Amino acid sequence: MAQDIKKLLQESKEVTRYKMPVGHEKRFEFRLDTALSQRRKWPYGWLNIAASIVVVVSVSYFSYRLFTGDGQVKGTPVTDTQQDTGAAQITLGNISPELKKIEDYYVANINVALSELSVNNDN
Repeated sequence: MAQDIKKLLQESKEVTRYKMPVGHEKRFEFRLDTALSQRRKWPYGWLNIAASIVVVVSVSYFSYRLFTGDGQVKGTPVTDTQQDTGAAQITLGNISPELKKIEDYYVANINVALSELSVNNDN
């Protein structure tokens, strides 16, 4: 049965061979050459120029500010955030002894973390 189908396919290929019309290949090459030879022009060429101008102006502005010293960060004033109001502070230890232990534990951990920080002019 497989041989019969194979023979049928071979016979059908021989019978239905398609021949190209005369001049078909030349017409196709001509159309292909005309389609590929035309260079598409981007209609927004002025946009490239405008973008370049924006980049040049912004780079020159920021470099001017950097080198003239106008862009430097000014020193921030240090203010005392702890104000002495004279009133007694209410802590967890005032409420109960168990909460006093918890408060002492967390305060000790915070103080240890603060003591590990290096102190310099930057901070």
